[in-house]
Amino acid sequence: MTAAPSPGLTRDDSERLQEQDRWFGRLASVRTDVERELLSVALRGLDELRRDRQGPGSATQLAILDQEVHEALDQALRRLEVDIEAGNAPAAALRVGRLTQDLHPQVDVSLREFVFERRWPRMHAVAIPATLERSGGAPLAPRRRVTARVGDASVDAEIVQGSAPDGRVTVRVESEAGVSFPELSQAEVAPVAPTPAELAAQLRAALAAGRADLSSAWLAACVAGGAAVPSDLRAGLDAWFRHE
Repeated sequence: MTAAPSPGLTRDDSERLQEQDRWFGRLASVRTDVERELLSVALRGLDELRRDRQGPGSATQLAILDQEVHEALDQALRRLEVDIEAGNAPAAALRVGRLTQDLHPQVDVSLREFVFERRWPRMHAVAIPATLERSGGAPLAPRRRVTARVGDASVDAEIVQGSAPDGRVTVRVESEAGVSFPELSQAEVAPVAPTPAELAAQLRAALAAGRADLSSAWLAACVAGGAAVPSDLRAGLDAWFRHE
């Protein structure tokens, strides 16, 4: 049921004010997407707001929001670089997943340019080449300190049991709720201060798990960390480096 107009307002005036309220509510929703690093989603919301611009002050609000979104994109790419240089490929893959959800052309271009400048592989919209060797990597040693990807969060953990035949590891995680022992894919854990050999092993683990997102992130970590890409993988990985 449509609300009755307020005293002194016509029904058209009332409906116009309600539409403006909805528009500013959508504006707030886009800002929430920015805070969550869902920047493709935010840019698509911004595009819709531009098409439906409402009333005095909306142009100013749109200009402010546009600046906020692009500053957030720059910051997210810098955080991505920190993740990769630290060898935390699971966190990097999670960040790329947030950035590219409902991929917007501006994010696509910015991310492609960013990784190309660093000679990293493409980190989104890729599939593992069928020609790649899929044997698993060397297991991580028990008691090795790692950062583990548990759900949508990265947590400090310790390896309890190295990689099983199915490529999974058990880690020990301490939190306010107590101690837990989640079982994860080896590719979802990042050794703290990894050696080049560990980076290469994690790349193999990601490929064996069939995870394109983690494979490209671990490959980028190998490049950034100076780890030699295993010779039997070079030909198959070349397509990622060419950025075609």
